[in-house]
Amino acid sequence: MQSVTPRAVAFVVGLLAVIAVVASALLASVNQERSLGPLPPGPPKNQAVEATIQGVSLDDMKRRSHAVFVGTALAVGGSEGIGVAGPPESGGELTVHRVRFSVERALRGNRVQELDLIVPDISELDTFEIGTRYLIFAENRSFGDGQIAGLSPTGYYQGTFRAIGDAARSDRTGVSLSIEQLASELGRR
Repeated sequence: MQSVTPRAVAFVVGLLAVIAVVASALLASVNQERSLGPLPPGPPKNQAVEATIQGVSLDDMKRRSHAVFVGTALAVGGSEGIGVAGPPESGGELTVHRVRFSVERALRGNRVQELDLIVPDISELDTFEIGTRYLIFAENRSFGDGQIAGLSPTGYYQGTFRAIGDAARSDRTGVSLSIEQLASELGRR
């Protein structure tokens, strides 16, 4: 009878982790390809929730993002509750809203006509103007107790850039980049 070495166990565990990440990304992209449901009515509500948002570099965004696209904001949905914000006795509900985009160009991820981003209602920095063109870095994320899952801007507001022609600039961080150069770096021309 052969014994299993710790190295073989570590290899199998690592392989299973990679398979889980790939399966999660595929499931999220399949869900995006289905027809999108209606957005909840009403405006999003920005909450006075204390949140520490870790800085994300452009290189980290390129590495972490499951989808990178250029698109125009079509609609903003109302807030959806996902759980309690803060200690249970605070009674504060944490909410998110969805923003629907018409996708002009997919630089990473599936090529779809439209998709929804899930945006936490924690900051006025996470607002999108209808009819405005954006470059978005997005990652798969679950909110609440897994009640709502899908694409969310990478690093929250840090993954959103206004796009004008080939140029994209973050109003929040001041970072500017060329969409064509980014497409080349990500392997999509």
